[in-house]
Amino acid sequence: MSKHTIIEGINYGPLAALVGTWKGDKGVDRAPEPEGETRNPYYETIVFEAAGDVTNAEKQTLSIVSYHQVVTRKSHDKVFHDQLGYWLWDPEDNTLVESFIIPRGVAVIAGIIQAPFMFKQANTTGLTHTDLNTLGRVS
Repeated sequence: MSKHTIIEGINYGPLAALVGTWKGDKGVDRAPEPEGETRNPYYETIVFEAAGDVTNAEKQTLSIVSYHQVVTRKSHDKVFHDQLGYWLWDPEDNTLVESFIIPRGVAVIAGIIQAPFMFKQANTTGLTHTDLNTLGRVS
């Protein structure tokens, strides 16, 4: 373990370098149109936070960094992209996985579909979702 990858006692490996706030103002959104291409300059902020670690099936420990990315058009100062996600690192096999959502009905797991550990250890055979109407709001 490198001392540069340890945050509050947890080894974040390659994710440690991401932790912090990043800003840029040189982006250009390129969108194809029937008449050609529309280009819209933008600026963005992405905040990465060390989110701890989690034990999976009592055998695997994943280090987790959460992030929030906000992208804003320069022309009218309105947000056009808002993304929340996680980067996970498995130090045992040096696997990185990114999962994120974009509130336009998009959810993605990038890198690999199933981490090698999960492929060997577990299968998902079903999924249920609790109806929010059955829960009580607490705040």
